[in-house]
Amino acid sequence: MKLTLRLCLIVLGIGTLGLSPFSGYADDLGTTGAQILKTPIGSRAMGMAGAFSAISDDASATHWNPAGLALMKRQQINTFYLKGLSDIQMGFLGYALPFSPWAGVQGSALGASVLFSQLGKIDVLRTNPDGSFKNSETLTAGSDMLLSLSYAAYFGDMNLSFPGLSEEHYLGVTARLLNSTLAQQYTAQALSGDIGYMTVWRNVGLQWAFVMQNVGQKIKFKQEADPLPLTYRSGLSWHKAIPSLAADPLTLSLEGFRDREKNVGLILGTECWFEQRFAFRGGYRVEAKTNTWAAGLGTKFPLSSEPTSSSLLFDYAFVPIGSLGFTHHISISLEFGSSLKDSSPKNYQPKTKTKKLNHTTPSPNKNPEYWIY
Repeated sequence: MKLTLRLCLIVLGIGTLGLSPFSGYADDLGTTGAQILKTPIGSRAMGMAGAFSAISDDASATHWNPAGLALMKRQQINTFYLKGLSDIQMGFLGYALPFSPWAGVQGSALGASVLFSQLGKIDVLRTNPDGSFKNSETLTAGSDMLLSLSYAAYFGDMNLSFPGLSEEHYLGVTARLLNSTLAQQYTAQALSGDIGYMTVWRNVGLQWAFVMQNVGQKIKFKQEADPLPLTYRSGLSWHKAIPSLAADPLTLSLEGFRDREKNVGLILGTECWFEQRFAFRGGYRVEAKTNTWAAGLGTKFPLSSEPTSSSLLFDYAFVPIGSLGFTHHISISLEFGSSLKDSSPKNYQPKTKTKKLNHTTPSPNKNPEYWIY
């Protein structure tokens, strides 16, 4: 009963996230700049309509929730490309490196990524002082380049929520540098960052996350400076293998968000893998002005029969954009390197010698032969 009550409170907190005063000071509300910071990254996440902050276990976590990088077990390179309306183009390249301070057990990770966008072309007509035509020129409407660097780590197994359950805590940070250009004439730079937190209850398959995105300075082209699109997200995901449905595993994710422009939304997403080879995804996004659905597919190809073989992953997402039609998102990822153990650092027990110890505390003047963890 207590467990059910606490889960209901978490879900209620996600759903009512937009009712809390998370959007900052009143004079910061309104139109924001640097819209590239709001761009959803990765076909896997897009196929779930963006309900991804409580999952975030691939290289795109640098943009969703950096804490999720610490849950990865292998290195990954992730690429993403989108060609939208009016010659709008966008590309992403990300790399994640999980590493082990505890001899083979996952616990820390580094991530780096670059995101670029180009907003198509515009025709500029110039006139003489008398109003007659002078010349014309075709310019790039705008372009952005976003560099990100992330670090994530396990930092404890305190049971703060559900007594009796294994509870792991992860924290991650992302630092970003944005360079933006308008009409090939005006440039601006801005520094920003994300802070992400995740709690994992492995024995019941639950993960809870909270992320604060796009914290940083205003972006200024000439005289006007616009605030960054500060966004708060909270999500809860559930992962479970269901043999009767051939699901290995099934994931459900619920997420709420609110940004500086007072946009509030609730997202439900799902992912189901079959034989760890094919995935089907779907999601539904509810906002004040519009509702949107999404769907996606994924597949994983081991490059050899060896257990440590590298794998190629292909992900596709199909997302409607109202009366304008649909967008198609494609991502390609490569997993490689040795796999870290699927357990928390607290379970690590290093090998020790069998020699009997005659002391429990090492002498300050002598080096102990070994430590008992």
